[in-house]
Amino acid sequence: ANFFVANKHRVWLEVQPHDHKEQKIYNQWLLDLARENDMKIVATNDVHYINKDDERMHKVLLCIQTGSKITDESPLEFKTSEFYLKT
Repeated sequence: ANFFVANKHRVWLEVQPHDHKEQKIYNQWLLDLARENDMKIVATNDVHYINKDDERMHKVLLCIQTGSKITDESPLEFKTSEFYLKT
């Protein structure tokens, strides 16, 4: 990725600890980029539901939104169950 940073001390790179392959590769790339350029890192989390136990209800809502069924072979769903509010 090419980008211009006027002041590297005012830019933070965001990593998200979602447990899937693509995110881990991307996070490592960002960590390397931050080290090479003396930039700061902030860890965040993409939140779609409050508690980890709410994942199934989130899947139900996605099915309602997309007109699919939980029993469909490939309903729209997230790659991990880590999209809940973490401390």
